[in-house]
Amino acid sequence: AYAGFALTKDSTGIYNISAPFDLARFSYSVNNLGNTFIGEKVRLANNIDMNGKDFTPIGNFNYGFQGEFDGNSKIISNLAVYDVQLAGLFGLTDNAYIHDLTLENVDVQGENYVGVISGVAVDGLILKNIIASGVANGSSYYGPGLVGFITWNALPRPVYFINCNSSVEITGLYNVGAMFGTATGYT
Repeated sequence: AYAGFALTKDSTGIYNISAPFDLARFSYSVNNLGNTFIGEKVRLANNIDMNGKDFTPIGNFNYGFQGEFDGNSKIISNLAVYDVQLAGLFGLTDNAYIHDLTLENVDVQGENYVGVISGVAVDGLILKNIIASGVANGSSYYGPGLVGFITWNALPRPVYFINCNSSVEITGLYNVGAMFGTATGYT
């Protein structure tokens, strides 16, 4: 692990994302350190241009993002994600709230679980005031869409798409949709 690489809170108790490096720190905090941010708020403090920047989606099959991501009416532009599984800004979310965010000119490519916002949403998700443009391609199952795959493991919480607008050009083989690719649940 890299010392000091974890995302840290400001004096108000909020985690702020101000630059591409902070977005990488956020991803590292969830994926590698297991901080799911449950009950916490992460805020986009500035517009961020990800052109030419490597990016690993936030959340994986071990640790999903469980907090609030406040886009703060800011823009993440030129985000490129090329993952076989769990492709999107978020790889996996778990009862998360993501709002007031614009993703502009995204390029999200993957095999399974492809979503511009989240590859997989487990146990509920609220997307509110989301705008997305660009391209997304799923070469196999579960997406693309704003969310690739919606499922319930523990609690059947609802999924809401409130005031979401996607002009993303979507291509895929199976289970493709503007808002989500596939939804299923377990009891």
